[in-house]
Amino acid sequence: MPTPAATRFRSHSVILLALVLGCAEPASAPAPVPVDTPPAPDVVALLGAATELESTGDVEGALAKAEAALIGGGGREAAVTVAKLAILLERYDRAASVLGPLIEQDPKDAVAQYDLALIYQRRNDYNRARSGYLAALRAAPDHADARFNLALLCWNKGVHEEARHHADKFRELFPADPRGEQLATVMGPRPAARPATGP
Repeated sequence: MPTPAATRFRSHSVILLALVLGCAEPASAPAPVPVDTPPAPDVVALLGAATELESTGDVEGALAKAEAALIGGGGREAAVTVAKLAILLERYDRAASVLGPLIEQDPKDAVAQYDLALIYQRRNDYNRARSGYLAALRAAPDHADARFNLALLCWNKGVHEEARHHADKFRELFPADPRGEQLATVMGPRPAARPATGP
């Protein structure tokens, strides 16, 4: 029975012979690992650095860290962070490119739906923005930002009755949120009901 050393020597000889003859390396041989391969990026550290840079106002640097986290396998959290920072930098195409796959994977992802609606609102695409905010609210009825933005979106488009509905709902669900007063100021008091007319 061959010793382990003899077996190791024989397998190395087969590999060397195959290389000399120009043949492919046998399937059982391990793939070579370069010595200078850097370790996989620490996604948590990259996302932490992105948050820290954003808090100091360096949104560009934060986006670079978030992009690195996304490339490093950061998944949904990295994608949402990239989208948020890209929106802040008005890079709407980049933000939409990472939000679209998230929504395809999970249409009930309220954060992704909200962020995509925000992009549409900033691009003055009322119908898509409205649909996105409504999708976010279906996924998370307590999504205050979606409700607030939807109220303003409708009001600015002249869809006043729907805007008032969302403003009322906002104040009902979030009575301590000062934005409720903002909505009341923007929309003013409800018009008085018309008296019923009849014969």
